Amino acid sequence: MKNPYPQSRLEPIEPLITLKGIHKRYEHKGKPIHALQDVSMEIPQGSITGIIGRSGAGKSTLLRCINALEKPDQGDVLFEDKDLLKCSREQLREARHHIGMIFQHFNLLSRRTVLENVLLPLEITGTLNTESRKYALECLTLVGLEERIDAYPAQLSGGQKQRVAIARALAGKVRVLLCDEATSSLDPETTQDILQLLKNLNRDLDLTVVLITHEISVIRDICHTVYVMDQGRILEQGAVENIFAHPQSALTKNFVQSIFNRDIPEVIQENLSSGPEWAPSDIVLRLIFAGETAKRPVISQLIHEYDAAINIVSGHLDHIGQSMFGTLIISIPHKSSSLDKALEFLSQQHIQVETLGYIPSL
Repeated sequence: MKNPYPQSRLEPIEPLITLKGIHKRYEHKGKPIHALQDVSMEIPQGSITGIIGRSGAGKSTLLRCINALEKPDQGDVLFEDKDLLKCSREQLREARHHIGMIFQHFNLLSRRTVLENVLLPLEITGTLNTESRKYALECLTLVGLEERIDAYPAQLSGGQKQRVAIARALAGKVRVLLCDEATSSLDPETTQDILQLLKNLNRDLDLTVVLITHEISVIRDICHTVYVMDQGRILEQGAVENIFAHPQSALTKNFVQSIFNRDIPEVIQENLSSGPEWAPSDIVLRLIFAGETAKRPVISQLIHEYDAAINIVSGHLDHIGQSMFGTLIISIPHKSSSLDKALEFLSQQHIQVETLGYIPSL
């Protein structure tokens, strides 16, 4: 079954997992720690959902609440409209069969072969038989390890170990894969390989993926939707394209700025001021392009129609999923008669404009 979600992510899709008003508090040295505060989210079937935040934001606690390994103090955890917090032990065990999990450090048994590691959960649940063993072998083929089934973890690279962990999770025929910082201990090239594998599994198996990370590049490369967390709360959420194009919180802006290299060039930054202190002065603007606007010849049109004296200071163009995203830093004489018209034109083109400050005219 092909996954329709990446091709139709704007269409309404029934949530597979729903969290409502989740609260979780711990005691540490006699002081209360609010790990989660009124967290709500919906995770659509067949989506790849990212949860990003700094260390201590509550991401891992939230991930463990999704499969009820962590019981929240308040709120509801729904999987296919079934409240996991109200299930019997047997019902909860059955629900968890559909939810796999992988971790940063792989958690493989060193004295078991690749195949034996994948079969271990089936042995524990008493579901190991000829059919399940055959499916486990298929899972190892899916992750590209069909020729390493007799190898031991010590003989594998970090990326191969994570592939074994993914195959182990898939062997239970899960519908959801929870990823707890699954690429944090991998080098950049191996990280890209694992992310591409997760994208393929999402597409080919209709696998719903939920991953937590502190790396905004992971969100850019793989996710359809993102939740930004800080101090146990959701700061903002939405489609990745929208969050990147219009970040609201200071934390999200810092994340986005770091990945798209939106910092002002040092030579400009050294002379940047909050007001036009020089005569003549240029105003420095950051333009943010997203989607179709990134494909239009906006700057050339602006120069041609409004005779705007524009200097391009720096720029960056990238992709988020199937959408283009770019930033451009420009300067314009701040007393130019065309400045107001240029700003109005950019607004009409749905281009976000940030005023960065003023510099001596270039």
